[in-house]
Amino acid sequence: MTYAIVDAMNGHDAIPGAEGQILKSRMQIRRPGERAVFVDEGRLSPSSWTVNYDKEQWWDGITVRHGDGTNFSFADGHGEYWKWKDPRTIKFARGEISASSSVPNNEDLYRVQKAVWGKLGYTPSR
Repeated sequence: MTYAIVDAMNGHDAIPGAEGQILKSRMQIRRPGERAVFVDEGRLSPSSWTVNYDKEQWWDGITVRHGDGTNFSFADGHGEYWKWKDPRTIKFARGEISASSSVPNNEDLYRVQKAVWGKLGYTPSR
């Protein structure tokens, strides 16, 4: 397993559409039990991990491990396994859907974006 820090937690700070959302200090973290810090991204990349803040799209790949889900650790120190519910999430993880594809009404995407950024940076299309 390879865990990566999410960009919102002082990772790469030049994410288009996320200006002002990158936390630089743990004192900035509100609701630490809801904010993801690390994601099990397998061997997808050797660097930090991100998801779009301001649109209904993935950015970096997400893994389908452990029965079509992945693990996250949170700012309060706990970890959670999230099993993917939307078939498009699994297709994206397997490379069958491009990161540039919009995935409206994807509860997995919304859940990850809220955990990474603390909120959605757009109004969902539901």
